[in-house]
Amino acid sequence: SEGDAAVTWVLKDALPEKEGDALEAKPPACGSLEEMRAWCASDPDCVGFALLRRGADPKSWGFHPKRRRSGFEAGEAKWLPQKHGSSEKWQFHYIQERAGPEDKDIVPDFLRDSASQPWRLSKKIVA
Repeated sequence: SEGDAAVTWVLKDALPEKEGDALEAKPPACGSLEEMRAWCASDPDCVGFALLRRGADPKSWGFHPKRRRSGFEAGEAKWLPQKHGSSEKWQFHYIQERAGPEDKDIVPDFLRDSASQPWRLSKKIVA
């Protein structure tokens, strides 16, 4: 399966303007960066993850896996080193093979909110 294939990881000390949608509401607490990468690589729908490094223990880091084909595309990414302020140390780790133009948005921007949050769409229809 694709999850077992060798993948090429790219690390940026910044976050992309378009990170893509969250893959899991409650991702697992991983004990190391290697575990985070292995967890992500094993899911073909995972393009990579945003990582907030807090302290020395990886279990206290913010691990935020991102859904493939939901907005992040490496070639077009605008990298923001201080997206959430200068005091937080964010990184973005992504799998090169899953971040090409063919993996870009399949949902147009004007539908993005309603596509990822169906209740918003239903409110618009009712109103």
